[in-house]
Amino acid sequence: MRIGGNITMLINPAKVRGTLANVIDNGMNMAGAVMVGYIKDTFSRTGGPASRPGTPPAVQTGTLRRAIQKTPSVRGVVYVHTSGVKYAPTLEYGGPIKATTKQYLAIPIGREGRRIRRDAKDTLYNSDRNLFVIKSKKGNLLLMERNGKRQKVTPRFVLKRSVFIKARPFMRPALASRTVQRAMARAFAMRIMRDVRRLVEA
Repeated sequence: MRIGGNITMLINPAKVRGTLANVIDNGMNMAGAVMVGYIKDTFSRTGGPASRPGTPPAVQTGTLRRAIQKTPSVRGVVYVHTSGVKYAPTLEYGGPIKATTKQYLAIPIGREGRRIRRDAKDTLYNSDRNLFVIKSKKGNLLLMERNGKRQKVTPRFVLKRSVFIKARPFMRPALASRTVQRAMARAFAMRIMRDVRRLVEA
């Protein structure tokens, strides 16, 4: 090249397209991570009462919250999903839940019932509590606990074959949130700018 002469640049279009596609995918991965983080942050604290209908779920076992993930960006497309947690759509939109692996669903009564459920983890059979079943005058099955020196009997669970869960959306509010949209746009733009700067400086 001569000083003051012409400068010839050779550009490989395929390589440029591939590089830009990678840059966009990196930006979308950052935006998707923002969405995942926001959704998880909306869940109520562990061990608390059930969330009110219309609000994101309260954490019980943490399975659903942990399952919220994103796919790696491919051609600028990222999917945020719940990794096949079967009851996720029911919480998002509302609907019936039926007992499948066991005969009944055990619905906790009060704070102590929730504590027993949390400590028992997978099944109440693992609980060291003195639990037994009775049938109330109205025909409801109750799981009772006998405890204390006087062997006081207290209802801890209602046993149901199925229950209807009102919607507790956690995905849709995030998608509709202007705050989340702006945060995703910032994350996308910052990553794009960083990658482009690296390409220019390379």
